[in-house]
Amino acid sequence: EPPECTASLMSHTTRLARGFACLSAGFARRGCTMSMRNARVGSARRFLSEDSSSRVLDITEHNQVLPRAYCEMSNETLLISSARWNPQALREMLTREVMAVDNVDWYRAQCKVDEISKLNAKGMFWAYAPYQLNILAFGAVALASIPLTYHVDTVKWFNENFVTADEAEPEDLETPLEVGIWAFTWVGPPLDQLSFFMVCLAFARNQILNLGLKTYPCMLTNLRAKRLERAYPQYDPRILRDFAEGYTLFMPKDPLPKPVDPFDPAQAKLTGPTADMGRTLSVPSIEMAKQMPRAYSNMSPEALLLLATFDDVMAIREQLIREIMRVDGVGRNQALERMHQIEVASSEGMQFYSSPYMIGIVISLIAGFVSIPLTYHYDWVMWFNHHFVTTDIPEPKDLETWLEVAKWAWTWMSVPFCQVTFMLLAFTVVRNQMMTLGLNPYSAWIRFRRSDRLRERFPKYNPRLLHEYAVRDRILGGGKAKRSRPVTQGNF
Repeated sequence: EPPECTASLMSHTTRLARGFACLSAGFARRGCTMSMRNARVGSARRFLSEDSSSRVLDITEHNQVLPRAYCEMSNETLLISSARWNPQALREMLTREVMAVDNVDWYRAQCKVDEISKLNAKGMFWAYAPYQLNILAFGAVALASIPLTYHVDTVKWFNENFVTADEAEPEDLETPLEVGIWAFTWVGPPLDQLSFFMVCLAFARNQILNLGLKTYPCMLTNLRAKRLERAYPQYDPRILRDFAEGYTLFMPKDPLPKPVDPFDPAQAKLTGPTADMGRTLSVPSIEMAKQMPRAYSNMSPEALLLLATFDDVMAIREQLIREIMRVDGVGRNQALERMHQIEVASSEGMQFYSSPYMIGIVISLIAGFVSIPLTYHYDWVMWFNHHFVTTDIPEPKDLETWLEVAKWAWTWMSVPFCQVTFMLLAFTVVRNQMMTLGLNPYSAWIRFRRSDRLRERFPKYNPRLLHEYAVRDRILGGGKAKRSRPVTQGNF
């Protein structure tokens, strides 16, 4: 590559890092609203666009150095791309790890990565079967609810075989809405109960995410990652774990071209082997693969800064460790001991502050699952009515099926179902409006309180780094920070 090309690219990379630094500092401020964030994004873009005539690359001159596939990316660019959980970038990182450890070229490493991918995908279909069944079941129920509510022949057939309720007069079934009025006496209870059940589960899951606890997909990912670590102990466990987390059941096809293996006779017959825009794709060398950073301690400050803008808590932690080394003038081992003290201080009181979340999770799960027998089970409904409702019991012929039982139970169960669902949706609107105005919900208040405590106890260190670490770290599990996939905060 021409020296002037490399110098120009390095200059642009430095300016880009400075722009992201401005953006990260703006995001870390307390009470930052979405409009303020957009303003800071625009500020960073204006910074990068200043004097654009001296910064824009000459496409004619540099079109040969622009990477057009993941295999052409530099180590740090690939690292930053993998921080966004790009599956192809994670695969390329694992490929270079295989190249460095096994001392093989890129093409031979691809065979080993394919082998690792097969082991990682083993059993995924059955492990994720609950999700596939939910997709089919809820999709079928949603579509079937239309004719079961408005189509007179379907409603009559369903009533005859599953409900056995008294049929309405013909003059009361002349329009789809009149049919819906009759059908809703037994279709309404399961629809309301299922809606209430799903709202409770969604509320519990969002609180679990707010606390940083593991969900079912995270548990499956950990099992796959441990299996890869046992099968391939020679490779870096962090790269194997990231590869397992970035792998999904239905992987999207890589749209970028791939290099042609010159040792493969079938591919060697191709003319212009996988050329893109008039240039043959290149692959990394073994020496380049061996220079790839495998730990946060080996990353450059610019790479850490960019990863920190992606809410990578381990990158922020490494920045804080280097800040301790700079301020205290100590080695890395002493800085790690000091970092442990910060982590312990960060986790203080989190069990108490997270108790409302834990109570909400337990109550929502109990309410969601108990609502099923309290709506459809004859004995449960009779017991609940005897102790808490005391309404008149229908004739035995009107309680012969579970839908008839639900029809009776719905006369009082619909009240808490609708009220709780409305309350949770109202809380959703309140939380969203608070975030729009820059007001802090309870989870943000916990993190900001932790930030204040860290900055008060460790005043000599960079307050921005302490604040970012306190805000990005999990509410529960402080001091055990791990790189994890960014999760959008729940609506509740």
